[in-house]
Amino acid sequence: MAYDFAERNHASCDECHYKYFFIAVKEGNFEEATRAYNELKDSRSFQTTNIPNAVIGKYIEIAAKSGDLDTAITVYQAAIDNGSLDEVMQGIMITALINHRCYEEAQEIFGRAPAFKVSETGRELEELGYDFHGYSHGEGVCAIRSLLTLNPEQTRIRVMTGQGNHSRHHPLFEFQRYIQNYVISEMPGWSCRQPLRGNPGVYEIKLDV
Repeated sequence: MAYDFAERNHASCDECHYKYFFIAVKEGNFEEATRAYNELKDSRSFQTTNIPNAVIGKYIEIAAKSGDLDTAITVYQAAIDNGSLDEVMQGIMITALINHRCYEEAQEIFGRAPAFKVSETGRELEELGYDFHGYSHGEGVCAIRSLLTLNPEQTRIRVMTGQGNHSRHHPLFEFQRYIQNYVISEMPGWSCRQPLRGNPGVYEIKLDV
């Protein structure tokens, strides 16, 4: 589609590849996006900074979901090298690593998060727990792991995930379900619940003793 558009409008080859890359990423077509990206990399005029961060972040996401974590890491590293890395892209990469159970690698990136976030793991609140608003799902898991490392004797962690993005693309409480899946898979003996009546955006991870 993008190549046909370029030919009809006498676009340059590079412009053609940029447009095709954007379309393929938007459609979640990793194979075609990679074909265009590789063509772009061979171009003398190619600069990843010419591609919006949102598109690069989405490409990292679909690469990881397609099982090609190496490509996701390579593109993420390129963003670091050219100075275009932002908070959202970092969160996407951490989530990709968590999804592939690369916990130590994700934790290492999360440990550099003060470049974007406060140095503490979340904002501790007396009643509501730690504020995870603004974290990606993977960052939330890393934060829980960090809290357990800091205080391995604790038997309860309460966090504020919020209710989620209110849209048809993002069901409510998606963040909480992500944390629950991690707890079930990696934290035997722990369970999850919504502890506060009237505030379902608060979530609790509790050791069953």
